[in-house]
Amino acid sequence: MDRLMALALLGTGLSVSNNITPFLAIRQRAKTNQLDQVPKNYLLLNHVCQLFWICYSLRVKLFGLILVNSLTCVLSFCNNLALNYYLKDLRRFLPCYTVLASLIVSTCFFGISVELNGVICIILGISSTASIFESILKTIKTGNHMFVDLKISLSLFGTGLTWFTYAFAANEGYTKYTSGFSTFMGLLMISTHLVYKLNSRTVRAEKPKWFTDMHNSIKVAPV
Repeated sequence: MDRLMALALLGTGLSVSNNITPFLAIRQRAKTNQLDQVPKNYLLLNHVCQLFWICYSLRVKLFGLILVNSLTCVLSFCNNLALNYYLKDLRRFLPCYTVLASLIVSTCFFGISVELNGVICIILGISSTASIFESILKTIKTGNHMFVDLKISLSLFGTGLTWFTYAFAANEGYTKYTSGFSTFMGLLMISTHLVYKLNSRTVRAEKPKWFTDMHNSIKVAPV
């Protein structure tokens, strides 16, 4: 097995993991009625990006990209399907998705060049990853580190780094830009989660349990 094939298989495994972790996060937050912590815009943009990527992969005939984008396209669709199922919005989601997917596929194969297809992949890849910044801003605003899921962050970083290496080895420029940005965003998300998680523990440690219990037991007498 040559180095390029090994990187493609490793990247495929990590990309699959990167698209499974959102499903786990959706199920976990659905149980606690905290679906507002799920990055909905990221999931949708990520799937649209995967649709453009699978079209691009088929046109340039790179086995590594075809394999990974086929799997991630299906999994990212399942993530959106699961989220809209828990939000009870499938009746609106499915018809809109069918129209959108048909337009994307027909545009890629019959309306634009391979080069433009690749440029769109870069733009959407960066846009979908940048949309996670919404979760980082929510964490900064509320101080709640749970808005940035650590599993998603680790998967994004590992996947981005692997495909960035693959892009250099295969001399594939379009993948290089998107995977490089994904690596940066994954690292930023991991840092944000850990910093605010540590900060929340520090705050709790500064107020011992006996102090909190005493504070909660105090009742203000009516005037």
